[in-house]
Amino acid sequence: MDIKVKRLFTYFLISVTVTIIDFLILYTCMNLTDNIIFSNTLGIVTGASIQVNLNYRYVYRHFLNKIDILFFVITFVANLLMANGLIFMSYSILNFNILVSKGISISIPFFITYFTRDFLDEHRDIFLKRLFNLTYKD
Repeated sequence: MDIKVKRLFTYFLISVTVTIIDFLILYTCMNLTDNIIFSNTLGIVTGASIQVNLNYRYVYRHFLNKIDILFFVITFVANLLMANGLIFMSYSILNFNILVSKGISISIPFFITYFTRDFLDEHRDIFLKRLFNLTYKD
């Protein structure tokens, strides 16, 4: 199996596991608060904290350093904004049910985030060198 396909498949399996946790948190919080943004954010944040450790252990296969954390934070914030915008639009404006809305809010950011993180990981040495040069200029 091609290494890129294997990485995408592993990323997908981790994401499915995290998505189940995310769905459970969303569903529980919606029953308690009926606040879609709070419930979605709590599910995503919980899932992301699990996912980042699994992804760097099994997909990217290196330990987290400062540049990886920076990449993760940037892509996480973008993912969270996309997901919350999509779930709000589909649930509150278009009146889709909660499961369909959550599915929409997961599927689109999943691919965007994966390919962005993959690109950043492949070019991390370039970014590290540039960051090092900016930080330690003579």
